[in-house]
Parts: sequence; structure tokens; C-alpha cells
Amino acid sequence: MASATARQTMRYREDAREEIRKYFNCTAEDSVIFCGAGATAAIDRFIGIMCRSRIFATDASPKGLRRAVLIVDPAAHHSSLLPFRELASNYPLIRPASTGQIHAKVIMNHPLLALVPFLMCFKGNESADFEVELETLPLCPVKGTASVEGLEKALKKVMDYNRHHHNSAIPVVVLSACSNICGARLDIPTVSTLIHEYNGVVAWDLAAIAAHDK
Repeated sequence: MASATARQTMRYREDAREEIRKYFNCTAEDSVIFCGAGATAAIDRFIGIMCRSRIFATDASPKGLRRAVLIVDPAAHHSSLLPFRELASNYPLIRPASTGQIHAKVIMNHPLLALVPFLMCFKGNESADFEVELETLPLCPVKGTASVEGLEKALKKVMDYNRHHHNSAIPVVVLSACSNICGARLDIPTVSTLIHEYNGVVAWDLAAIAAHDK
């Protein structure tokens, strides 16, 4: 370090990292990464790490692309969902021809396109070697959280797709532990166990709960 001030600042940062490790009961296998300002910055960093990792299926789909399935929480903060929507728009399931447009026959025959009108004028990355499916979970009308039943159905759908298409897409589930609107909570251990049973990866947004519940 160039100065005593820099060394002290570094120690403060590492002390903070250790306190966070203790708070979340982290082990030697866990990493504490400072991402910048706010949960949105953390999501951007998470997406960057995910795109470079082996989370996305390493074998190609029938179209020659690796497939990623993102399952997101309908009760999540809007700024938490935007990065994933942008990821899906950049690497959609349906790619256009070189003209930049999708043939009308494809649009009529594909049931998902009604939900993603941005594909009509594709501006994403045509050279990427993976495709992204984004699915938003239904809301539980009683609890006001993401439906756990709907989550299990979505996970089963991914597994069925993998079996039928000889694929190994890993579902990546992004959930809010606590709603910042009504305070409704999901059971983190129970839901995480369910996702892991389907070989999924789960990322929890703890912004609304981390300071209140250990």
C-alpha cells in the first residue's frame, strides 16, 4: 500500500467483510463480494459471474446454443427484475434472421412470443452461444409471496425439457426473502431445499430483511 491511510482503509474493508461472514454464517467455501451501491449493483455482478460460469448448461441445445432458465419472483422490487429482463431480451429463445426481423409465420406459431413483443425488433447479441428463458412465478393470493407450488411446477417443467431434449439446463431461481411492500416472507431453508432437489441454483434478495432477521 502507498500510504498508512490506504492500509487502514483496507483493514476497515476486510474487517467489514469478516463481520458479514459471521452474520451470515459463511464458511470457507463462501465468498463475500462487495458490489457497489444497492442490491441492483449486486444483481448486475451476479449476472456477470453467472454468464461466465458453468451455471449455464455446457452442452448445446438442438439449436446449437446453451440454455439458461431464469425463474424470478413476481413480488421482487422492480429494479431487481430489470437486469434479468434485459438479459432475456439480449439472449432470447428465438433469434431473428440476418435482416433483424422475425418471420411472421414464426411469430404466429410460437406461443411465447405474445409475452415478449421486444423480439419483433431484435437488438440483442446474435453471436452469443447461449439463450435465456425468463419465467415469472405466479403470486400466492393468500401470503402475497411467490407461489411455492408454482415454483415446483416451473422446476418440473425444466426437468421435463431436459429429459425430452437431452439437455442439462440448470434453473436459476431469484427470489425476495421478504416483500418491501407488505413484509410477507418466504421460508428460505424450505424453498432453497426444494430448488436444490431439482438441481437448481437459488439467489436470495435479502435487502428488506437482512438487517432485521438473522
